[in-house]
Amino acid sequence: PCPVIRKNPLISSSTLCCCYCCVLPRGVSGVGVLDDNQGLIANLSASDLRCIQPEHFGMLGLPVAEFLALLHGGRLGKGG
Repeated sequence: PCPVIRKNPLISSSTLCCCYCCVLPRGVSGVGVLDDNQGLIANLSASDLRCIQPEHFGMLGLPVAEFLALLHGGRLGKGG
């Protein structure tokens, strides 16, 4: 079993690459991203990869929460 998935949510510190490698084979359209306190801060789906161009493949090594914050202008979590 994939270490980053716990009944579908992802841990925010897991790398983006690891998250997609665990999520996509399961055939789900998206999963929740949890912070260290198990609070929901975002969701991740395959459509989030649309913005990544070949010159940005280094982003796949970022923690998933950091990638999503960059993608959405720094707005994650409650009130964001």
